[in-house]
Amino acid sequence: MSNQQSNFDYLYFLMINKYTLQFLDNTVEQKYQEYQLSSKRKPMLQKVIKITILIVIVKSIALMINFNLRDVYSTLGYLMVTIGFILILKFQPRLIRWVLIIINYGVLSFYYEPDEGKTQYKHQLSSALIVSYQFIVMNTGEFIDTLVQVISFYSFYLAYFMEYQPDYSISLTLATFLLSFLLIITFYENASAERSKFKLTIIENKWDEIFQNMIVEPCIIFNYNNFKNSFMLKKSIDFIYPMESTEELKQFLRNSKVNQSHKINLEDFIFQKVQQLNKDNIQIWNQKLIILYHKEVHNIYYSILSDTSPVILIKAKPIKCQKNENDSELENKYQYKYKILIKSILHQFRLSFQQPFPNLHTIFKITVYHYLHEKIDKQFIASIKIDKILNQLKLIYPQKQITLENFQKRSKISGHKDEFYLILMEVFEIMISKQIHIRIINYESSSKFFIYGIFIEGAKEKLASRLHYYQRSLQALEISNQYVSLVLKSERRQVN
Repeated sequence: MSNQQSNFDYLYFLMINKYTLQFLDNTVEQKYQEYQLSSKRKPMLQKVIKITILIVIVKSIALMINFNLRDVYSTLGYLMVTIGFILILKFQPRLIRWVLIIINYGVLSFYYEPDEGKTQYKHQLSSALIVSYQFIVMNTGEFIDTLVQVISFYSFYLAYFMEYQPDYSISLTLATFLLSFLLIITFYENASAERSKFKLTIIENKWDEIFQNMIVEPCIIFNYNNFKNSFMLKKSIDFIYPMESTEELKQFLRNSKVNQSHKINLEDFIFQKVQQLNKDNIQIWNQKLIILYHKEVHNIYYSILSDTSPVILIKAKPIKCQKNENDSELENKYQYKYKILIKSILHQFRLSFQQPFPNLHTIFKITVYHYLHEKIDKQFIASIKIDKILNQLKLIYPQKQITLENFQKRSKISGHKDEFYLILMEVFEIMISKQIHIRIINYESSSKFFIYGIFIEGAKEKLASRLHYYQRSLQALEISNQYVSLVLKSERRQVN
């Protein structure tokens, strides 16, 4: 029973009064009025303001050439009206609907002006321009507004005609009524079509919201716009590469090579699939594909929901190393590194027996250092949490006071996390000062780090040599006597 009631409520939510063409739900009607205001009525009033400003300029020039007191009053009138329109547009935009109606009725005053020797053709042209303008303005209003205006305008035109043309034809009067009725039917159909289109937009947005909320695993969701012939980002959920805009989505799709063949990128591949699905009217779910993006190989699973605006879902995972004939060689390398690690730990234990307190922090530091070195060859680009890394480094270097400046928790930096960790360890090892201050300057597409501290004599060359090992993670590096500045290579793209 509750499901039936909810379905009924949703149907009522989208129902339209067939006479006034208004949504029965006040919330939906208000949203529609806001849509009409931003897409039609504001632009129309802006055009009216530009026209009246142009009229004021022309009349002012005419006054300079031929002074006429009547023209002075009319010019001031246009100027005051323009100022009023500007104030309404800026401070009371909800009144624009009624202002446009008033303008339409005000235009009738030009039609009712005395002839003053106008030629027949000039009068006909003026009449055609007035009627055309009125129809354009009526198209920005509601159907009920248009209905009242069409009836009142044609009643005025007919009365004006009967006043100045006593021997009028009854057939002409009948034609006026029929034409008015045809115009009302036309405006009714157009208004009904616009509201139906808005209703479909609400339904489509609701399904998009439901679909996005159902997805909880890391992925990106975007759709294909048939009219603009391009992809538009809808949502990114903890994707392996930071993606917050359509421009970043396009960069990812264009720089991703499919099946490592370098013959087609992911954007062209998805585009071809969308065109094929639109033709066959089918869906694709969880299809596997291998891509190469910035020298990183990934398994991706893509789904395409074919519709008027197809929705594409992509999930990606880094490819795990598979065993091959070189496994024994790799194992030998790992065994060698672990032997070095064990020797280092034993050496520290020997030293600890000669000192009053065991140097456990040094052992912990060496262990972390070797552990990170084991991981860096297999690591891919990911988001870096600066505060988390510094908190861990404070455990490794308890004797140092590490402070951080200009850090915002919401700011995201992408790069090779473990290499960045090791870079900071290399810098901290060289510094002899107990106080280390880190300052971050955020740019649109990167972040620059300043690490302030005192160096050992001749340590600059040694540090530069050691940091050369991490050059794939560093975009820029500068070492001075007071600080080290570095910029990480990032996958983020600047939005134009």
